[in-house]
Amino acid sequence: LKSVLDDHPTGPGPSSFLLEFLSGAHETRAFRDSHPTYALQLLANADPIIAQSWSNLLHLSDDQLAATTLTLDAFDDALPDDTLSRANVSRAVVAGCRRQLLTDRRASLDALRDGFTLGGKLDLGLQLAQHRNADLALLLQGKAAISAQEMLDCFEWGEPPAECAAAVGYLRAAIAEGEAHLDVRRRRLLLRFCTGLNALPVNGLSRKVSFNFLDKPGVPLPEPHTCTHELDLPAYSSREELLEKLHEALDSFEADPSFGQE
Repeated sequence: LKSVLDDHPTGPGPSSFLLEFLSGAHETRAFRDSHPTYALQLLANADPIIAQSWSNLLHLSDDQLAATTLTLDAFDDALPDDTLSRANVSRAVVAGCRRQLLTDRRASLDALRDGFTLGGKLDLGLQLAQHRNADLALLLQGKAAISAQEMLDCFEWGEPPAECAAAVGYLRAAIAEGEAHLDVRRRRLLLRFCTGLNALPVNGLSRKVSFNFLDKPGVPLPEPHTCTHELDLPAYSSREELLEKLHEALDSFEADPSFGQE
C-alpha cells in the first residue's frame, strides 16, 4: 500500500496471486473449475514449470491422461484417488493450483494481509476487487520495460546549466534513438541510477530528473542524486564521449548498486 501511495513501485516481484488474495477475490476469480487457465496463469507467476506441465494435461485425451497414471489426489490430497480423465482434469488442475498458491502458503499470506490491512484496521478488499488483477499489478509493480519515449518523459529538458547543455542534448538524442544506444535493460538501469526506482510508476515520474553541471577535473562519470532526482553531467565534448561514460557508469551500477549513490 505504501508503494502505491508513495508512487514508488516495487518492480517485478510480488506474485499476481498475492493481489487476488489481498482483494479477497481469490476464491471467486482464481479457483473456478470451469476456468483453469486463469488459475494456471497465476501459478505460472510462482512456478512456471509446474504450471506448464499441468497446462499440457488439459489438451490430452482420456487414453493419454490414463497413461500418465495420475490420480486426483496427486493434485490435492483432499481429493479422491480417481484416475485422471477429461471429465475431471480441470477440477484437478484448479485444486492443485489452489494448494500450491493458497493452502501451502496460507500462514505467510495471512501475515502479509495482516500487514497490508494494518492489523485489520484498514480493509480495501471491496475497492481492490473491482479492478482487474493486471491493473492492480501495474499499479503496484509499475512498468519494468520502459520505452524510449517514456524514458525521455522522465527528464526535465527545459533549461539545463549552460556548461553541460551540449551534454544534455547528446543524452536526449541518444535516448530518442532507442535501441541503438540505450536498450530496454539500460533504460531501466538509467531510471534506477537517477531515481532509485525499480520500475516506472504507471503515470510516469511525478518529479522529473533535472540536470546539474559536474565540475571535476578530467572526464568523470555522471553522478546521480536519487533523493532529489538529479543527474550531474560534465561538459562532454561529443555524444560518443557521453555514451562511453554513461555506459561505464550504468555497467558499474549494475554490478554494484551502491556505485555512485548517495
